Amino acid sequence: MDTSMLIYPLLVFVIGFAAMIYMKTKGRNTKGNYVVAGRQYIKKFYPNLDVQQYEIVEGKITYSITAVHIPVLIAYNPSELYLFPVVRNMTGTKLSTPEGLEEHNEHIPVLSIQQIGITEKGDKMAFVVRGKETVINFSKRNSFNEDQSEEVSNFLTTMAQAADN
Repeated sequence: MDTSMLIYPLLVFVIGFAAMIYMKTKGRNTKGNYVVAGRQYIKKFYPNLDVQQYEIVEGKITYSITAVHIPVLIAYNPSELYLFPVVRNMTGTKLSTPEGLEEHNEHIPVLSIQQIGITEKGDKMAFVVRGKETVINFSKRNSFNEDQSEEVSNFLTTMAQAADN
């Protein structure tokens, strides 16, 4: 066997590994790119909505029986929240809708939420709207690999205050 045949798979592996490390470090050194991409994404669905009045955070929701967690863009303010299933593109600069989940965008007035439960660690929130329970899992980093701990904390505080009213 010719040894030059081994060079190509090894080269592909090294380039892929380098790209993965580059994307990871690129996300750690940035802040706010997810919010900008999220606001651009929302504008596609609601062009008349003033997206500047909404805070943006990312969670994960299970949409199927197979228990696959899909990232969800959450745009919220004290009176309403929007849930959009999203995935990032390969360059990590834009958000798009996962195939088959185009109809899962949700608008939820906060007053219509019947119950809210938040774990003590602040990594999971469950709420009930019209008898349907939704569980959102949060991670420290969003799809762009940016730290979103503060944004998650602000979101959970806003939802807890809404539950008290």
